[in-house]
Amino acid sequence: MVGRHLCCVCCLLCCAMASAKHLRIIVTGGTSGIGKVLVQQLAASGHRVFFTGRNKEALQGLASCEGVRGSSGDVTNEADVERQFSEALEFLGGLDALVANAGCGAGRQNFEDLPAEQFDRVFSTNVRGAFLWTQRALRVMKPQGHGQIVMTSSVAAMRPCPKAAIYAASKAAVQAMVLSLRAELKGSGVKIGSVNPGAVATEWWGDEGRGGWTKEMGPGSALPFWNDMLRPEDVADGIMTLLTQAASSNIESLVLDPADAGGVAPPDVAKRQRVD
Repeated sequence: MVGRHLCCVCCLLCCAMASAKHLRIIVTGGTSGIGKVLVQQLAASGHRVFFTGRNKEALQGLASCEGVRGSSGDVTNEADVERQFSEALEFLGGLDALVANAGCGAGRQNFEDLPAEQFDRVFSTNVRGAFLWTQRALRVMKPQGHGQIVMTSSVAAMRPCPKAAIYAASKAAVQAMVLSLRAELKGSGVKIGSVNPGAVATEWWGDEGRGGWTKEMGPGSALPFWNDMLRPEDVADGIMTLLTQAASSNIESLVLDPADAGGVAPPDVAKRQRVD
């Protein structure tokens, strides 16, 4: 019995050591917002990171960090993903974790006014992009018997989100993909979970091309509820929780609200009156 207890203690110690080791991680959408902060946090913690993005200047800036390399490409383009995944494996020397973080929105628009091409862009980036990267990561992780995948989703996937129905629908698809894969991966040693933040204070809100922008604001204008949002560091911390969780746990989903959130839909930019 004593020997068995000692074995159990040794196993727990090994799990603790494994969770503290330096990981080899891919982060998509790593040149701005949540992804950029996450890459910086991972590098500061000694992890080896390969990240993707479209902003070549931002790629070069982050890639100057030790143990970090960036690559320009489109997460929706299968050839780009194949090339970048090969680059990642060569640089990292293996793969312990993937953070499928790249995403976009379609601004705050009434459903009937949304152009079909914006629907295609949002679903292609948020769903197809996550699918392509996860598919390739699983081809490495399943044979080796371990790995962690984190998908950046949104509270919009589970709460009403006026004027953002297509974005919300794309994130609901991400949630469904995570839940289905959790069942499929049972017993494989590979984990997958999602992080679901509320509104996050990043440049996403001031850029029509990224999706937070709305006509009531005007390009580049400040949001009146900016200080009510989560910080990108808060979300990066949540992602780190999944990446470094103990071997004995398998987190399905983290939902992140700002400290004073009431669990309601995001505020309407046109109606919110408070100015900081």
